[in-house]
Amino acid sequence: MIQDMERLCEIYELVKEIGVVDTANRLNLAIGTVERYCREYTRRLRERQVESIQDAKATTEKVSMQLLSETRQKDTINQTLVSSDRFTTVEQIAEYCHIDMAIWECTKITAGSYGYSNNPAWQFKTEWKRYQGVSPQMVLDKLKHELNSYKIPHMPEYKRKIGNVLLEISINDLHLGRLSWAKETGKPYDVRIAMEEFAKAHSYFYEMHKHL
Repeated sequence: MIQDMERLCEIYELVKEIGVVDTANRLNLAIGTVERYCREYTRRLRERQVESIQDAKATTEKVSMQLLSETRQKDTINQTLVSSDRFTTVEQIAEYCHIDMAIWECTKITAGSYGYSNNPAWQFKTEWKRYQGVSPQMVLDKLKHELNSYKIPHMPEYKRKIGNVLLEISINDLHLGRLSWAKETGKPYDVRIAMEEFAKAHSYFYEMHKHL
């Protein structure tokens, strides 16, 4: 409060000494100078903001898609990827990074973004681990092999004879969809075995009753 009063007294003495008009002119000059500095500062600030946006855009375009780091071990691959496009599937990342998904499985992925909302850049950190045991591709290859090598079973043909008796051979519980491994169940079983057993049973009943 005392300092404010002292400052007011100084201003009063200055006005008293040089006059009111001269004091007002000096104040207007000072205000005009401050305004010019403010306008110049604002203009330069805007120019720097535009340059920063352009630099960020150029940097993002330059690293449109870049693999920043990769660590490969026997059973693990760790990668860090930067892209201007947002990947939405693991398959897209695997395609760009040349990852064989028949061998490797993505067990962890972390995504983040930076830059400006109208021109963001994306960072993806992925962890790949080698399939242990049976992979989906191995199952698919096995299925293709079985379908290509599959042969339609042929039922035995019998001589037709018209008589007084109609024989209908009905074999129940064929279990065509059953698949058993001998080491687990003691006896193997699959579609091929089921059709062979069906043909045997059909022939057995036919031979038993063909004299009728």
